Amino acid sequence: MANLSAVATEHLDHEEADLEPLYLTKKDTPEIKAMNRKFARVSPPVAGTFFAWLQDGATSDEWASVRQTIPGPVLAMLGVLFGRTYRHSIAPTWRVPA
Repeated sequence: MANLSAVATEHLDHEEADLEPLYLTKKDTPEIKAMNRKFARVSPPVAGTFFAWLQDGATSDEWASVRQTIPGPVLAMLGVLFGRTYRHSIAPTWRVPA
């Protein structure tokens, strides 16, 4: 599990380093706006799982960035109601035992 975690983290860090700057330079383009509209139509349970996963291990700065674009009540609803399965069933498997 530790090896899997290290490999996945390295991969995701690399993707984030490459994609986030590009996204930020293109965020106001019609293509990115269309992509965001498609993401907005994702079902609440799927979105809740995604946002619970996204918050899991995020720094306060990273989570503040999410909160800049998504209203707090929406994040709370998604996290509390629809992120419950992730928090109770999935997140514990990623925790490193003490």
